[in-house]
Amino acid sequence: MRTRGSRVSMNLVDAISCLKVSPTNHRLNGTRASSSTNDLMKDEYDFSTAERGKFFREEARLMPPIHLDPEVFDYLSKRALAQRVSLSSLVNTLLKKEIELIDAGK
Repeated sequence: MRTRGSRVSMNLVDAISCLKVSPTNHRLNGTRASSSTNDLMKDEYDFSTAERGKFFREEARLMPPIHLDPEVFDYLSKRALAQRVSLSSLVNTLLKKEIELIDAGK
C-alpha cells in the first residue's frame, strides 16, 4: 500500500492479494474471483481523523491458542468427556500438576 499524506491507496498487487479465490475458481485468468470484492474495498481510505491506540488496553492479556497433536487431542477429549469436564479444564489441571512436579524437583 502506498500512503499519500494521511490517505492510503492500494496498488494493483495489494488489490489482487485481497481477492478471495473461490474453491471452484483456482486459476487466475484475469477475471475477478468474487464480484462482491469490489464492494468490500474502497480505492482509498482517509485516516486523517483516526485516533492511534483507541482500542489498546495496557492490562489486556494475549491468550495464544495451544495446538495439540491429533492423538493427544483425541486422548484428552475422551478423558474430559469421561470425567464430565471441559477439555480446557482437564488440560489446565494436568499442566498445574506437572508444574507442581517440576517445582518440587528444584
